Amino acid sequence: MSFYPAEIVAVDEKAATARIEATGKQIVFSHDAPNAVALEVRKVGAKGFISFPKAPPVFTTEMAA
Repeated sequence: MSFYPAEIVAVDEKAATARIEATGKQIVFSHDAPNAVALEVRKVGAKGFISFPKAPPVFTTEMAA
């Protein structure tokens, strides 16, 4: 699994959008999806990591071991 430093750049009533710092690529995480951004970090400016396991990307505040 790979981890990429990212930041939440937008949040609305339906989704949170994270931007990967190195590439600028943005990924939208729907609030009702299994990989939704956790409520406590669902705010613009929150820093974390986007991980790419086999299936959908996940935004986390820490890299898993």
